[in-house]
Order: sequence, then C-alpha cells, then structure tokens
Amino acid sequence: MIPKGAEYALRVVVLLYRNNGRRLASSEISERTKITIAYIPKVLKPLIKAGLVTSIRGTNGGYQLTHPRRRISVLDILRTVGSIRDDHSDRARVSKDFYSLCQTLDQIDSHALRICAKTTIAHLSIH
Repeated sequence: MIPKGAEYALRVVVLLYRNNGRRLASSEISERTKITIAYIPKVLKPLIKAGLVTSIRGTNGGYQLTHPRRRISVLDILRTVGSIRDDHSDRARVSKDFYSLCQTLDQIDSHALRICAKTTIAHLSIH
C-alpha cells in the first residue's frame, strides 16, 4: 500500500539515522538500500527540500540528516514525499452509493495514519 518511492525514502532516512550524522555518498546509500544509483537523487530531493537531509558536494561530501536525533515519524516522511492523501473529497462525493465501502476505507486510512504517526525512524532503526 505504500508506494515504492515512499519506501525508498524511508530506507534512506533509516540508513542516515543509523549513521549518527556521518555523511554518506550516493554510492554507499545505493549499495546499502538496494536503490539504483540513478534513483537516489530523486529519492533525496524532497527530503532535502523539506530540510530533513542536507547535501554537501565534493570529495568529503555526501548526505546526512539535518537533525540526527530529532523525532521523525513515518508520517513525516510520507507527507514529505507526497504519499499521503489527506483529501477525501472524492470519497465523500460517492459516499451515498458506496457508504459501507467509503466508511471502511476511512477507518483503514485513520488506522494507518495513527500507526505512521506513532512510529518513529528511531523505532525502524533498531537492527
């Protein structure tokens, strides 16, 4: 249910969190997360734009979490990469004909959002 791009972003953030502020090169991120090197910049772009990850160019450059010990939830990452649909207006419009379906989907969404909000990157970083 979580899009592949969002899963990749979570993999990268967990990896950077585990490295306690040490910068990682794209090649190392690619190798350790099993994400192709060509796709790494696309995964990192929204994380950098949101201020969660910093990028330093050059020989000693790489990527690192901006605030390595800040509480970051799975929901924070999903929102950053645009994988959360907060607008259910389409669902509300069809709810007369599909009330049970819409109600169930709303419950699933609510439950998933609660889990994502309470699950932190620190939780996911435990080996």
